[in-house]
Amino acid sequence: MQRMVYYVVLVLFNACGVVLLTAAIDRYTTAGESASWPAVGGRMLSVKVVEEESKHDRRRRGEAPTIVYYANVRYTYEVDGQPYENDKITIGDVATNQRERAEAIAMRYQADRPVTVYYNPDDPQQALLQPGDLGDTLTLTVMGLAFIVIPTGLV
Repeated sequence: MQRMVYYVVLVLFNACGVVLLTAAIDRYTTAGESASWPAVGGRMLSVKVVEEESKHDRRRRGEAPTIVYYANVRYTYEVDGQPYENDKITIGDVATNQRERAEAIAMRYQADRPVTVYYNPDDPQQALLQPGDLGDTLTLTVMGLAFIVIPTGLV
């Protein structure tokens, strides 16, 4: 019976790992494709650094919540006469526990200034400011591998 529990846990962890790796592969693919997306001129609407508690609930264990920072941007652009708004800088989100890093990203952009926007020609609503940039996709990849390798090694 105990062995059966190990295998069920292994399957659950491996399934989580596969989901994470699938998401990472999708990001790698889209990042590669985005390097050849067409560019249009856009206008930056807003730029700010956002501070929020990490999604991981540490309070239950009596620990202080982790604070993360990220550059929050909003820009507008037009493709074939159709206006769009977006907030993506890269394919992968970039959250950090270092306010200075988020500020450095935000400083690349200024509200009410022109900006170059790269958009997916098959879906112009999908756009970003830094084509080919993976953001934190490496973290997603490492987590996916850990969910597969570590439990498998323990069993």
